[in-house]
Amino acid sequence: MSSCFVEIGHHQKAKAGEHSYGDVILKRFIREENRRLVVLSDGMGSGIKANVLASLTASMALNFVSERKSIAEAFERIFNILPECSVRKMGYATFTIIDMLGDSRVSLIVYDNPLPFLLRQGEIVELDWQSTELATKGYCGRSVSTASFKPLSGDRLFAFSDGISQSGLGRTSEWGRAGAIDYTRRALRECPGIVARDLSEKLVNKAELNDKIGLKDDASHITI
Repeated sequence: MSSCFVEIGHHQKAKAGEHSYGDVILKRFIREENRRLVVLSDGMGSGIKANVLASLTASMALNFVSERKSIAEAFERIFNILPECSVRKMGYATFTIIDMLGDSRVSLIVYDNPLPFLLRQGEIVELDWQSTELATKGYCGRSVSTASFKPLSGDRLFAFSDGISQSGLGRTSEWGRAGAIDYTRRALRECPGIVARDLSEKLVNKAELNDKIGLKDDASHITI
């Protein structure tokens, strides 16, 4: 942003028993455009295989979006390149792309990840999500969600993998994406000045507590 400081923090933990993250977070600052890009990708499964899928997806998404490729073109290229799963017969990884153009516009592109959410003065801002149906072979019937907004000073944007939103599944029925939002708002009321990385760490730790005996999936969280 030209007139505001942008703080980007994240935290990750691997699925219990795994040493490699199945989620990958990449960031890029394009100085000449005053543009910041953040990508979160969640590879199918866990461990090394998931990390490979997520790394490929995140790096390609970062490159295509920085070159201002269309959603359809970027998606087609990404999923034609991914290694094919022998069981599902497709290369599968989800992604969330956050494209921040100075202080004028933030654009979001989400495929199969929990939708990010925006807090403004502690209140949830309902974004106008649009859905684009995919025609890519093997992905027909699926869709990519997009939204954009003009950022204001003090805004906080959150994105995460389903290891956060689905934590405690079957035990903590009130959690989900709504639970993550409520917990985030409580954390901010208790500590309004908390830094981005620490807030992300709190959410990942909460997900781990929800799962009781260790995370049942890789958990990644981004705070902007």
